[in-house]
Amino acid sequence: MRFFPMETLEWRALEPTALRRLSISLVAMALIAGVVLRLVRLASLHATGLTVLLAWIVGLAMLATFVTLHLGNFPLRQWVWRAPAFALIQSVASLTTSAVFVAIGMERIGSASMGWAQWRMDILPTLVRNSVAVCAYALMLAAGVQMVRRMLTARRAG
Repeated sequence: MRFFPMETLEWRALEPTALRRLSISLVAMALIAGVVLRLVRLASLHATGLTVLLAWIVGLAMLATFVTLHLGNFPLRQWVWRAPAFALIQSVASLTTSAVFVAIGMERIGSASMGWAQWRMDILPTLVRNSVAVCAYALMLAAGVQMVRRMLTARRAG
């Protein structure tokens, strides 16, 4: 049985998949999340009743998925700065997408078009809402990761 190749050309590097490479990038994941979530918001404003609630739940689940995909690549101690940075970049991407929609007349507040005055008033609430959502979710995810690690460690020791 051969444990070592005869030629160094036989060594193969393990290349991460495209999704993995994307998920490692803080900026890329947060930008994509911001744009996608703003598109989900835009779509939900054209819905009614239960569909609005469903769109809100889908948006929250998508945000959690993007955050999990990114944070899952790093140790917990890095989450302390990565989660807030993700929230900030995602908020900026969302607000930039919203600004484009305002400029072309697609952004809405209820049934009315959003203007620049309303857009400016939406900046702080968006930053706060996204930061609280991402950081609270990251905290819950970290607690879950720690619980599983402790259970696995106890199982190995016992």
